[in-house]
Amino acid sequence: MRDAVPLGLSKLIVSTVASGGTGPVVGETDMSLMYSVVDIAGTNQLLCEILSNAAGAIAGMAFSYERRLARENPRTMTTGRGRTRIGITMFGVTTSCVDNVRRHLESHYDVEIYVFHATRHGGKSMERLVEEGRLDAILDLTTTEICDLLAGGNMRADPNRLEAALKRGVPNIISVGAADMVNFGPLETVSPCYKHRKLYKQPRRYSHANLRHRMC
Repeated sequence: MRDAVPLGLSKLIVSTVASGGTGPVVGETDMSLMYSVVDIAGTNQLLCEILSNAAGAIAGMAFSYERRLARENPRTMTTGRGRTRIGITMFGVTTSCVDNVRRHLESHYDVEIYVFHATRHGGKSMERLVEEGRLDAILDLTTTEICDLLAGGNMRADPNRLEAALKRGVPNIISVGAADMVNFGPLETVSPCYKHRKLYKQPRRYSHANLRHRMC
């Protein structure tokens, strides 16, 4: 389903795995997930209620999509109404930079900005839009996903990261934002080889280890 239909077209899965690690299921798409509470084996009152809610949800999304298609010219839906569409990658430590760049571009040029959170799937989502011809330029200011690929972090990019824009000939500026860290889950998941480094713990599920300059 992820590759069969484009981004923007309604997608919904009802499953017992919707309450766990859903990254491999959702990937870089706009997939909606609904937890079924009970397994989908036979029928019962609760499952019927949940499936009914799911049917209502996807019907509503499909109706909205159909109305949007009828209202919008198909060309304007994929070209950002004539504005130049720019993708920018962002992470917590690069937010200030990205915000300043975004404000400058929006105040001086006729652009539409797409900001992608560089948490593995963010970079993949941006590159999928590049492949679909829905981005005209890239400011890849945050390449921390590549650090995770090389250093064993949780938010690692695919090995072909950075290739999509090059293959399509899309203008692309690459920087090293957040390239001085490797990202993990809770502190207990940090690789032993980074335990002696300076560690930063976020309030919930993530921690970050500093990389030495020579590693960067």
